[in-house]
Amino acid sequence: MVKLGRVIVIVGGLVGALFSAAAAYLLTGPAPLPVALAALVGAAIYGGLWRQQRRISARGNQRRARWLASGLMALPVLLTAAFAGGTVYALYNAGQILVPTDDRIANFERLWIAVRDNYPYFDIKNVDWNAVGARFRPRVAAASTDEEYHALVAEMLYELRDGHAFLAQPHPVETWRFGALADVDGQAVIAALDDVARAAGLARGDIVTAINGRSVDNAIAALHPTLHVASTPWSERAWGLHNLLVAWDDARELAVAVAGADGTARTVMLVVPSQLAQMGELGPIITGRRLSSDIGLIRIPTFGGSSEALVAEFDAALDALMDAPALILDARGNGGGSSLTAAEMAGRLLAEPFEYARECYRQRLPARLWLACSARQVHPRGPRYDGPAAVLIDARTGSSAEEFALMLIESGRAVAVGRTSGGSAGNPLAFPLTGGGSARFSSGDLRLLDGRRLEGQGIAPAVPVRWTLDDWRAGADPDIAAAERLLAGG
Repeated sequence: MVKLGRVIVIVGGLVGALFSAAAAYLLTGPAPLPVALAALVGAAIYGGLWRQQRRISARGNQRRARWLASGLMALPVLLTAAFAGGTVYALYNAGQILVPTDDRIANFERLWIAVRDNYPYFDIKNVDWNAVGARFRPRVAAASTDEEYHALVAEMLYELRDGHAFLAQPHPVETWRFGALADVDGQAVIAALDDVARAAGLARGDIVTAINGRSVDNAIAALHPTLHVASTPWSERAWGLHNLLVAWDDARELAVAVAGADGTARTVMLVVPSQLAQMGELGPIITGRRLSSDIGLIRIPTFGGSSEALVAEFDAALDALMDAPALILDARGNGGGSSLTAAEMAGRLLAEPFEYARECYRQRLPARLWLACSARQVHPRGPRYDGPAAVLIDARTGSSAEEFALMLIESGRAVAVGRTSGGSAGNPLAFPLTGGGSARFSSGDLRLLDGRRLEGQGIAPAVPVRWTLDDWRAGADPDIAAAERLLAGG
């Protein structure tokens, strides 16, 4: 019995210390001193209660002693159960644990609640989520298929105007990309073309006035919400223009009305080839080269996909440019991916660890170690490139690509050149939908060290660059030219 008592007091003391430390961790974060003190206090309290039980037993009050001993034995179990229950509830409330159901209305309610309790930007989005739920509930109840339900979820999340709040699956299928458009003083200008569009008579720099009989603005609005949802108006327009010269899903042709360099208006019919081209062997996603000025240029179109492969490609590109007098990192059009991948790459330019932002959450989750806020840091890695650098950004630079730019800008390692970035930061949570779909919504509020939010604001470049029609028609790149002048001291 003595040995059992010792085991109980030891186990109980450890559990008391553990849960006291956990409580301090939740309140103060990973601060060693408060956590250690809380652990000592928890163990001391439990040990004191056990000694009190022994004194009561020695005085002959066995009934009271048995009750206290039973409570002390049950306390570790109850604390463990409470902790586990709280963890499960937090995960369930965030939509990370769901009971499988074919009930679309029940699934919708869980999604609506998860967004209500976790979404961090209601204060800047001017969205009444209760009113949104009231408007969509009867429409969800009337939906007769999963496809209709998924479309309603996409429409509802679009009301948040958040680049991280959208219907992730099913996603529209890009059947054929004829090219992309860009904005020049409010006009939709052809920025890129494939061989099919070029052969049909379109030219870079043509001004697009209509797509399939719709004005450009109406054509963007007619896109699936996922194809143009963004956190700022300028980013939404940029993504919409980027996705207009594309055949989506079952579409096989586009009627594109344009005005050429001579002002002549014409309509060009773009038709998806009857036999889709076979993709050849793909080269690296991240590439580097030397400009005529000997300045190095590394193109980083995404941080999504295999982190190991992307980092290896970046390292190979940078290693070949280590002797370049300066470096341009091109993150234009990079919609993001993994901030950890971005940090691995940025680390090649840093000499010491650097905290560039903080992220806070409305709900504490196990995957985030139950923290209310966490520091966003980048650490040095590998051989360091120590020359001057510039990072190119534009309206489609978002999410972890913006964090990449922040890592370099806030640490003083690079200067931003281009146009204001997309202003999208959300650390999204995934939510499974009935019918095999999936939704995503922001859960993290990223703030710079001075308290400014990235969401809805973006990064303003230190060197702003404005493109003209002549630039597009001449095949020039004013962003690279401006970065070269900056890095050359011009």
